[in-house]
Amino acid sequence: MIRQVALAALLVISACSGSDPTTALPSFSLDRVDGTGTLNLASVDGPALINLWATWCAPCRRELPDIERIHRDVGNDVEVIGINVGDDPAQIRAYLDDLDAPAITFTQLVDVANDVADYLAASTLPVTLVVVDGGIVERRDVPLSESELQTLIAPYRD
Repeated sequence: MIRQVALAALLVISACSGSDPTTALPSFSLDRVDGTGTLNLASVDGPALINLWATWCAPCRRELPDIERIHRDVGNDVEVIGINVGDDPAQIRAYLDDLDAPAITFTQLVDVANDVADYLAASTLPVTLVVVDGGIVERRDVPLSESELQTLIAPYRD
């Protein structure tokens, strides 16, 4: 029993501290929430900040405005992408319109079938990834503040 608890704790610590930098993004084409087409995740070379979220996730709601401020701050240095997990595009658009300022302007994709979340074995939301050269170099499975997000992407900015 103690061995199982220790193994579980090690897995949680590993998941929160980062991920194997050789982990590539999956080749899933996801629809853009704004209806302007699709984006294949495998084409995201980086540096990129990717955030998995859902409308039912209270920490996600608090985090989205911070991610928007990061997006506005980094400009073209870091691509910022939100991936909604499991919600309908119309529901997502209404949700984003209802958020307190600032308006969300970074790319929003929808993963209706939870394919990305399943690929990443994401058991909780939000999940934030940093992608460089097509590989996931950082992963956090906890809500992050604006300053924590800045610190996370700082090494990868031009």
